[in-house]
Amino acid sequence: MGTSVAGVVAELMTDPADLHAECEALLAAGDSAVQEIEDAVLRCAAGTMPGPWWQGAPKLCRLLGQIGTPAAERALLRILNTDSRVVEFDRVRAAAAEHLRYFAGPSLVEALVAAAQQPHAPVLAIKAVLEVSGGKLPVTPALVIAEAAAKQPADAVPYLLQHALEVEAWPAENRCGYYCLLGSKMERWRGTPAALPYFAASLASDPQPDDAAWLAFPRAPRTPESARRLARRYPLAAPARAPAAPSTLLALRITLAAAFTGYWCTAIVVSNQSAAKGLLLLVFWLAVIVVSYRLAAQLGRNSVAWTLSMLAFAIPSVVLVFLPPERARTQAP
Repeated sequence: MGTSVAGVVAELMTDPADLHAECEALLAAGDSAVQEIEDAVLRCAAGTMPGPWWQGAPKLCRLLGQIGTPAAERALLRILNTDSRVVEFDRVRAAAAEHLRYFAGPSLVEALVAAAQQPHAPVLAIKAVLEVSGGKLPVTPALVIAEAAAKQPADAVPYLLQHALEVEAWPAENRCGYYCLLGSKMERWRGTPAALPYFAASLASDPQPDDAAWLAFPRAPRTPESARRLARRYPLAAPARAPAAPSTLLALRITLAAAFTGYWCTAIVVSNQSAAKGLLLLVFWLAVIVVSYRLAAQLGRNSVAWTLSMLAFAIPSVVLVFLPPERARTQAP
């Protein structure tokens, strides 16, 4: 059986079309075919498999998924986690991730998240299987770049710019890929002049002589010094930053000031029995509270806390308004 399985695997690897009977034979072989399939696929990663194997190897990954045994699952995970200098093998890794859906479930989540951290991992395929398995892939530079690459330029550029503030903390290789992709998408969307700053930023991030961004500057020598000059000549626009939230201490001061103002004004008005003045001060007090609330609301999670602290001082003031004058005068400071 081993020899026949090896022969079928080799035939499927180089000529996957119209071999239904051979596929059925491998499925019937079950676990005895798993090792032969895995070895053949990993030879592709090593660059020792002759012929157009990139057509057959993804189909063999599908057969591993259809075999459906724990051994087949482990084989797919090993293929997924195998990086290769052969670019075509990236498609095979994506096929391995895709066909892990046959094993989708909570037990697969940890292995998939770890696989997504490997170099050149097919993060979009992994993300799709993770979602089916009940997991979630953390946002990483590789995921941002992969998702943007799959979008049309008009959608990719705004998406990439949303992450502009994070990019400086990324590894140099990821920064280079981010800016190069952004330049490519921007060029297709808004033209070459708008894209040049991003191509220059890509080269400044990781000035490798074979970087695709050099094609935007055909006359520039491919050196680090040239990359720095291009970055100075085509500077990036400052990324739009979210308006800074007011400090917690400032919001607390304004909130407490509004509450104390309302308390004392109400107490004075009630004690003086001036209805017109009371109405005027009440309107002023309410306006101060609204401003205070809107400022505190900008603090996001803390807005409820500051609003409650304001009300803690405002409630006694409201009570004073409705107390009888005699009782109010005895309780007002």
